[in-house]
Order: sequence, then structure tokens, then C-alpha cells
Amino acid sequence: MLRPKLSLNIGNDPTPDELLFARQLGVECVYTWVEPEQRSVNYLTDLRRRVEDAGLILWNAGSYDAEEAGVRMALHPNDPPATGKLGGIPCLIHSFETYKRAFAVANSPALGMEFCTGCWLEGGPASGDLLEGIRTFHADNRILLVHFRNVTSPLPHFLETFLDNGYMEE
Repeated sequence: MLRPKLSLNIGNDPTPDELLFARQLGVECVYTWVEPEQRSVNYLTDLRRRVEDAGLILWNAGSYDAEEAGVRMALHPNDPPATGKLGGIPCLIHSFETYKRAFAVANSPALGMEFCTGCWLEGGPASGDLLEGIRTFHADNRILLVHFRNVTSPLPHFLETFLDNGYMEE
């Protein structure tokens, strides 16, 4: 089955609304007319971060509604915690750093996390230190639910195991 690739042409200084619109459409490529100084790695890295932030803005909006209703939302990481795309969908939550970033962008106590030990272990060192993650996010009152799992090894090849039968033994 052929699957069309979406692209979008926007100006050389995209607004947050344009980037959010591209993210909501699932656009894989944003074409822009750029000045020579905008062709640098630093500029393109910053542009990618802004596109990712536009995706995180959706959580931000939901967080404020949750605050008003007096409820909290638990954010589960991507499973598996790939750093790129899975099926064309960007994986935004896959490590200690990406959780910290989501909480900073949402800027709301209503956004918490489901601390999935299996996803954390699947990511291996790229996810960050599991025990440090627990200490940090517990201290920040972000852990709303813990999903206890273990795996045989980190990505790319792993099997889910019983808690006492995986590579994490602490």
C-alpha cells in the first residue's frame, strides 16, 4: 500500500502556530526558503527543537485543563524508547532528559508520569540511570504510577521477563 508523504512549505521564520500545525498533521518534512545563515547545523538543530516543543505544547494545554479539574495526567514513555521515529511518528519521551523537558514545557503540577521500569531498561544507558530517575522524579512529585517490568537486555533486542529474571538486579 502506498502511503503519501506529507510536506509543508512555511516561511523562513516559522511561528509556533505553524510548527504546531505541521506537528499535528504528522508532516515528515517542512520545506522553507532560508537565508544562507539559516543553513547551519545550529540553526537546524534549534528548528527541530522548536518543532518538538510544538508537540509538547499539546501536553501543556491539557495540563491546564487537568489543573482546573483537579486531576493529574500520567505520561508514559514511548515503548520501545526509540530516539527517532517509529512508524513515522516521532518518539518524544524516551529518557530522563526528555521527561524533564516535557515537565518544563508543560510547567504544570498536573503533568506527572507513569514510571515504566521496563521502558527505562529497554533504553539502556540512553534512558539515563533508572534509580536516579526514580529519586529525581519522586522528589519532584511527578511519579503517579510505577509499572514494574524487567527485560533481558537493552535495545535493539530484548524480551520482557519477570522482575527477578532480567538484567536489572538492584
